[in-house]
Amino acid sequence: MNRIVRVTCPKEFNKKYMSRQHDNYINKLDVYHNTQKIFANIDDAEENLPIILEKSIVFDNINIFEFHYDIKFHSVQEQAKIVWSLKPINYLYQSCVQLIRLNSVQGSEHVSDDYCITVKCNQYTHTVGKEYHQGQQQNINFEDLIDANGYCFFSLETKKVFKNSVNITYDQLQFEIL
Repeated sequence: MNRIVRVTCPKEFNKKYMSRQHDNYINKLDVYHNTQKIFANIDDAEENLPIILEKSIVFDNINIFEFHYDIKFHSVQEQAKIVWSLKPINYLYQSCVQLIRLNSVQGSEHVSDDYCITVKCNQYTHTVGKEYHQGQQQNINFEDLIDANGYCFFSLETKKVFKNSVNITYDQLQFEIL
């Protein structure tokens, strides 16, 4: 069955985002559906926001969406991957989200206790704190049963807060299956 997927990187008036001008921020985000690249080189620097992209896909029995991040700001580099899989179980779908950090991130020891990642999948919300930045790599998983037969929603918001700084920046990604 054909479905439309929409990627949105919003720009909310009350939030500050990483900026090419102020933070030397560059992101290369690629989005895959069942190993096929459907969106390439999305750069969600504040100057480029908002971003809204749509594409038609064939929604299969099992659907795996991958979001590959290659982020650079100042002298920091972070490579991460988010995998969202949907597998049918009776009339619902098992939703499995994996947050995978692929490298050690320079300066992550300065992340404050207020740092958080919020993941939403339809009606479920999961939060991860600064433990995401501990160690050389990280793999955090969430599983839920959701209804993905109609409209389905996945979002990720990172609130970046560092010790001894009043600045707060956000990264936001919304992914909809229509």
